Amino acid sequence: MTPTGGSSLKQHLARGHVVIERIRPQIDCGVHRAKAIVGDEVEVTADIFRDGPSLVQAVIRYRGPSDKRWLEAPMRVVENDRWAGTFKPDEVGRYRYAIQAWPDDFGSWRRDLAARAETGQDLDTEMEEGARLIEARLRSVAARQRDVLVAAIAAMRAAARGGGDDPRVAAALDEEVATIMSRHPDRAGSTTSKPVLEVTVDRERARFGAWYEFFPRSTGTKTKHGIFKTASRLLPRIADMGFDVVYLPPIHPIGVTNRKGRNNTLEAGPDDPGSPWGRPSDSGSRSVSTTRSSARPITRGSRTILNGSITAPTARSSTRRTRPRSTKTSSRSTSIRRIRKASGPNSSRSSTTGSPTA
Repeated sequence: MTPTGGSSLKQHLARGHVVIERIRPQIDCGVHRAKAIVGDEVEVTADIFRDGPSLVQAVIRYRGPSDKRWLEAPMRVVENDRWAGTFKPDEVGRYRYAIQAWPDDFGSWRRDLAARAETGQDLDTEMEEGARLIEARLRSVAARQRDVLVAAIAAMRAAARGGGDDPRVAAALDEEVATIMSRHPDRAGSTTSKPVLEVTVDRERARFGAWYEFFPRSTGTKTKHGIFKTASRLLPRIADMGFDVVYLPPIHPIGVTNRKGRNNTLEAGPDDPGSPWGRPSDSGSRSVSTTRSSARPITRGSRTILNGSITAPTARSSTRRTRPRSTKTSSRSTSIRRIRKASGPNSSRSSTTGSPTA
């Protein structure tokens, strides 16, 4: 696409010389986070290319929840324009990552120099060009590495010798020099992918786990309901069966209105404790089971890891406002019970719904 207008041209040039596309992992263009496990390597891939024959360098820039600065991991060419790299998250939390790529001027020069030297071309101009590329990076390297680069510059600017191998080529193509220059590149004209993507890093248990659910009150005696202390005695036995996680139903005072009886019956006796799923009680605590016509859970169960104890959910304030129960549902349930009672046990289904019977 050709940019139009001065501002559009500036924005186009500010993007850099390198194109970065098809980044993975990425879900819905970055709207949702990918997931990973702490300690596992997260592989990041992308299509990276630029115009012209120049080489490209790229890195993954990532940052964990406690990192004070962006860290980097190198990327490599897989095939064609596809690049790949990995980073390893070492803590649980949200990691942010992006890709930065730039033209590899020294790598391109080194590749072209080797081709010209192989064909016996004059290399004076190429040697001076390479020496200046190295000089531009002297301030960014450590003292020991600087000595290596200075020696290479001196050898490259030495007078050419006739016949045999040119020692300047050996100095210019030295692997140690190439490694130093690769680690301290000139990133002018670089491109950083946008938007910054995110990955949620979970603990090892998020990969796989077996859940076991039970009612703590069922761990009591015939005359007394169980509590957390009695429930915790089951943890070793549950762990021996191969389970990793204990799932507990909602734990709170159970109300009275429309409380269910034993075996899910609609009529509760005075000693029936009721079901922990349902609507709030009169005190404001979540509780009370509704009738079948309106029953649905409004709380989530407590998830507790098998670490030798069970943690109760934080108690909610008793002054918390709750949605009042629909009078329509309550009236309908009451009407059905009255019709059933008046019709008797031998009445047909049609009579209970108010339809005339023969």
